[in-house]
Amino acid sequence: IVFPGVREYTFHKLLCYLYTDEVPAISSARCLNLLELANRLCLPRLVNLVESRVIEDLERLSQNDGNEAVENCLRLLEPCKLHNADQLAEWCMNHLCVNYNKLCKMSPRSVRLLHPENQEYLNEHRWPPV
Repeated sequence: IVFPGVREYTFHKLLCYLYTDEVPAISSARCLNLLELANRLCLPRLVNLVESRVIEDLERLSQNDGNEAVENCLRLLEPCKLHNADQLAEWCMNHLCVNYNKLCKMSPRSVRLLHPENQEYLNEHRWPPV
């Protein structure tokens, strides 16, 4: 089946969802293509299931190595908003606020590249507050 712009991995996850109404485990590092496809095909339940799986992955990462979870949240935040993965975007924003100092030490340039509204939200809701 030819599906422009969709890789085999993403299409396989889509087929699993279509046939089983479930999403197999998916890492936060590989979820954006599936979120994009689910949004493009107007499949809000798939978006919700992917969000749930990714949040589980991010929670696991934050307990093991908080830096990787912060990096993934930073990378996921704006694309999630673009693809209507609002729950995941909110979780990422909350995680970034709680880990604001770590975020600024790790990648201050990436913080400055965020959309101004996101930067403002992070500054207002950061922990610990200034």
